[in-house]
Amino acid sequence: MTVGYRKGELEGVWALFAKIAGSFVNMIPYEDQEDFLHDTLIEMAKVKAKYEAKGKPLTEAGLMRVASYELRGYFDKRRYRLFGLNCTHCTPEERRECHMTREPSQCPKGKARQVLSLNQLIRDGDGNKPTEFQELIADNRAWDIDARLDARRKLRSLPGQVVRIGYKKYSGYRLTREERDYLLAYRKGLAVSLNPVSAVKRDERIRHAYWVEGKGIKQIARELHHSHHTVRKALIAGGSPKGSGVRNHRRPQRRRVL
Repeated sequence: MTVGYRKGELEGVWALFAKIAGSFVNMIPYEDQEDFLHDTLIEMAKVKAKYEAKGKPLTEAGLMRVASYELRGYFDKRRYRLFGLNCTHCTPEERRECHMTREPSQCPKGKARQVLSLNQLIRDGDGNKPTEFQELIADNRAWDIDARLDARRKLRSLPGQVVRIGYKKYSGYRLTREERDYLLAYRKGLAVSLNPVSAVKRDERIRHAYWVEGKGIKQIARELHHSHHTVRKALIAGGSPKGSGVRNHRRPQRRRVL
């Protein structure tokens, strides 16, 4: 991109302004050249209006003086923005010493601080398009796309109940005993759904094993992969099988092996 105006784009006094300001533009960093050019043109127009109000002509030498003041003011602002240096109160000797140093951060007062602009354009020297400095900074909080896709694929393969329990646990809510039992059973590869229909079937299996088959609570919990609390809860909720169609409502006695 060429900064400036082509011949014939501006007419009259603006063409003269652009011609004089264009000789100062190349002294400015690339990212600020266009802004500097426009600011200089506006400042020249203001100074010319003041001279006309006083009845004095503004020569080309005067316009070059205006551009030089704008150039000096730009670098004063840039120096303060990048290095925290305010040279407006410096003596002429200190200013000359600053011009003799190679690095702008080497202030004779020793109060320099290095500050980098995130919008600074970086060139790689290969002719590629300049890149802003902020695009080259590694962000530790940036998303890992591969890990995100793996997690999404894993969530799609999990049962819906496991996903809901995981979100609930991640949010800091306390899990119910049934949810903890389900999660433990799933981790062992023996999980079943916790919908109401499956819960009823689970309780029926527990009561049938206890009242009909004569198994103990520990044995039922071990074989059906439930906690002791879940087994007792199912037995208490179902009560005695008397009157429920079960012919022998008493638990059969276990046979002792002599």
